[in-house]
Amino acid sequence: MAEALVVLLALLSVWAGLAWLARYQDMALQTSHASRFAVFSMTRGEAANPLPLIRQSHFAGPAHSWADRRGKAILSDARNEVSLDRVHGDPINATGQPGGEGEAGPLRQSWQVHDNGMVHAVVKVRATGTGVDKQKGPAWGDGLRAFDLGYPPLQRHTSILVGSGHAPTDIEAQRRIDQSGPAWRNQVTHTYGTASMVATRALPLDAAWGRPGPTSDWLRPWVGIVPSRHLGSTGDLP
Repeated sequence: MAEALVVLLALLSVWAGLAWLARYQDMALQTSHASRFAVFSMTRGEAANPLPLIRQSHFAGPAHSWADRRGKAILSDARNEVSLDRVHGDPINATGQPGGEGEAGPLRQSWQVHDNGMVHAVVKVRATGTGVDKQKGPAWGDGLRAFDLGYPPLQRHTSILVGSGHAPTDIEAQRRIDQSGPAWRNQVTHTYGTASMVATRALPLDAAWGRPGPTSDWLRPWVGIVPSRHLGSTGDLP
């Protein structure tokens, strides 16, 4: 009986330890996911503050209701134990920028593909221990109270370069091209005169056919148009 009791206590300790470690690893995984979400959110604009959404999406809900072995919640309802630090690094010099030094500089600036530096998102979780209820006095199994003293602080960070040049919408892509002097504006300005002359002569001829007149807006008509080979029905995706 004594040996069985010792073995039982050892098995209970292992079971409690595995449950403790599983909760800790799950919180660590969510912390890593949160840091990635935060850093990608920061690339959409420095004003973005993803902390409320991180607390709600990564640390709340039925899947993230972590509790100790007594069933007490490890994190508060507001998830104030979760914090976010955002750091914006300095941009690299012109030599390391896309296209390097020289004539590529103005084009890089107008297309907004220059490197603005790395952004770092650090998500921290400080889960306090629930402790042992001393008012009830010692109870069988309180030898496992070490698992109620809390979890070591969690910290995960993700870094990413910003200024990749992607445009969030077709309109924004059209605007960047139109305002880019080296890539569009400087060259197209010289062709407006020729286009106007062609339009003056072509309008009387096209009017008989009911055709629309020539236009010098060579960017806006393409907004939203995607080649058919890149489209497919939702039930027949490549």
